[in-house]
Amino acid sequence: MSKLTQSKLNTATQTTMDTARQMWMAGLGAFVKTGQEGGRLFSSLVEEGEKFQDKVSTKTTNQVNDTVDSVMNRASGQWDKLEAILEDRVIKVLDKLGVPTKDDVAELIEKIDALQAAVDNSAKKPAVKTKKTDTETTA
Repeated sequence: MSKLTQSKLNTATQTTMDTARQMWMAGLGAFVKTGQEGGRLFSSLVEEGEKFQDKVSTKTTNQVNDTVDSVMNRASGQWDKLEAILEDRVIKVLDKLGVPTKDDVAELIEKIDALQAAVDNSAKKPAVKTKKTDTETTA
């Protein structure tokens, strides 16, 4: 190997070792710092975690409630449509069987009331006597 190549290799090796040593020292420094401020840092992290959970929990609950409301509204609309279809079919079947409708019964009640009033009026009036004609008396 040439001296130039060997020199570059030694420089690269030394640079790698220096970088590795710096990384190791940074890790040790973080470990020491965590040990010194660990309790305070831990409490701070717990507090931030609780705030985040409350925020996410509220948002998630609102989203779930909105979704449930949306599904319930759609389902309610579908039930209303189904109910209308069933009512129409029942009405058609009853009509084919000749069962009177509510309106038919109401109309009949009105006619009965009118007839009853006419009967009551005629019962209150005295009977009109008719004169007998000569032909009726001789016969």
